[in-house]
Amino acid sequence: MANLHLVTGYAGEEHITSNDQGSFNAALMGNGEFVLERGKQFAAQVLSNNKVRIFDGDLLMQGRHIRLKEDTYVDLFFENGTQNYMRSDLIVVRYEKDPATDIESANLVVIKGIPTENVYVSSDKITGDIINEHALQNDTILYKVNFDGLTIQEPVKVFSTVPTLETVKTDTIGEIKQEAEKAIRDVANAAGEIVPLFGTESPTPETKGKVKQFFVNVENGELFICTEAGDTYTWIKIGGGLGGVPLSDCKSLALKEGSDKITLTWEDPDNVIFNGETLAEWAGTKVVRKEGGNPVSVDDGTLVVDSTVKDQYAVDGLQDSGVVADTQYNYALFPYTVENVYTMSDINRVSGSLMRYDPVLANNTWAQIDEASRAGIAKDVWNFGDVKDGHMIIGFNHDDLADGSGKAGITFAANAVPKLSCAWYSSGGKDRIVYEYSTLCKYLADKYSEDIKSDGVVNYIKEVNKKCAIERSSTGIYELALFYFPFSTVELLGKRNGSGELTFLDLEGEQYEGIDRYKEYISGETSVYTRCWTRSFGGSQYKDYTYSRVFCIASGSVYESEDARSSNAEVRYCFCI
Repeated sequence: MANLHLVTGYAGEEHITSNDQGSFNAALMGNGEFVLERGKQFAAQVLSNNKVRIFDGDLLMQGRHIRLKEDTYVDLFFENGTQNYMRSDLIVVRYEKDPATDIESANLVVIKGIPTENVYVSSDKITGDIINEHALQNDTILYKVNFDGLTIQEPVKVFSTVPTLETVKTDTIGEIKQEAEKAIRDVANAAGEIVPLFGTESPTPETKGKVKQFFVNVENGELFICTEAGDTYTWIKIGGGLGGVPLSDCKSLALKEGSDKITLTWEDPDNVIFNGETLAEWAGTKVVRKEGGNPVSVDDGTLVVDSTVKDQYAVDGLQDSGVVADTQYNYALFPYTVENVYTMSDINRVSGSLMRYDPVLANNTWAQIDEASRAGIAKDVWNFGDVKDGHMIIGFNHDDLADGSGKAGITFAANAVPKLSCAWYSSGGKDRIVYEYSTLCKYLADKYSEDIKSDGVVNYIKEVNKKCAIERSSTGIYELALFYFPFSTVELLGKRNGSGELTFLDLEGEQYEGIDRYKEYISGETSVYTRCWTRSFGGSQYKDYTYSRVFCIASGSVYESEDARSSNAEVRYCFCI
């Protein structure tokens, strides 16, 4: 029996393992973890405050070859940032091996960072020796994605890229050529055989010169050489005409898919300045759109815009409405100088299509629903009573966004959850209710932010302003910014007085238009209300409910807490996106 493993040899059975190939790759390229110079090289594009798109590329991780196929991408979702906190998430490529089956896999994964008040802190990645089969997992970091409060920042590249042999060869030849040309010029100038001339117009036969003298047009870079001596001279153009130095790439390029338009945002490149001298001055940026492939030049596709105002589309973006559904569009940006020198780069390319909405609410993702809500078209697509993951639409453009930017596009009401934990005691002959948490709405925030994460909706819930009563009186109403909230009396019943002399101040102005559909959904009968707590407060926002008025709606009537205790009331909540 052989005492070596002949990997590339016939052995009568399958015997080449992934570790064999990994060892071979590592022997050629090293044991490190790096991206290869192929495709889009895992380029990252921010799509929203919760989504980053990673494009195709090839990676070696301790010899393991991991690939995302050309012209494909993976969208990664992030948890919301936290107001007044900083956080640094990681985008990693994770290798895993199942110890039971030996099946290996690789996935793009987000590792949530640690929120702190004044510094970006990342969580630890998984580090393991997989080349020697000493570990079952290992992470290679591609990007750090920082959150400043609620706002996502541009991904910071962490990985290194190894060039191909072709690139190395080209660069090496170029360096050798430059050195050789410099040496030839130095020798020729020393011998007085070549003397450079510079000017702003191409040379004519009368231009002073002699054999082997060359002329450079400093405005357009054209290069000429003199081939004959005598009373006149023959000048032959041998190259150049590049027009000068190109600009760098555009910055922060992003594409947003809408229902009827595609929006591009970017920052135009800065001028190229060296030793105080401007070598390349930005004149404009052309945007070209093409179907079926990437534009390779400014003439390869449809010119969408020729922008000559610096950073004109950095904030609101360029809205391309000349697009149709079910079509993938490829965009390329070509910044150019005052000398018409164009920059052509893969970094300046992005692709996308129109976002489509299914008229059946449940068939859409929460990202699509959020997009339609923010675009103000949700009411044109869906109806009151439509349900997604147990949450029903009861209002369109009803609730005020806490940031003052307008109305929330959709208000959802959810099904019941387990009964609220409470205790009872008597004070002055009147029962009072004491809740497990300081306020009912705080209870909801703690409860539902965890309970509905599996739905995916938690990433899109908007903070809205809601009114809450302090006491059963004519004054004292709180307006609180809330993510989750119970109904008010008016929102559910459409009236203030629920029971005789009681006047309830936790009103909101008007009843939700879709509440009848919700009553059918929760009770099966339009005339019967399932019992649920309403919004009301006592004392300050974070005071316990010991001395507050808390009301319950049951069977169409409103009761104070002492009556509600026997009603087995449940918590029903609403939220907006």
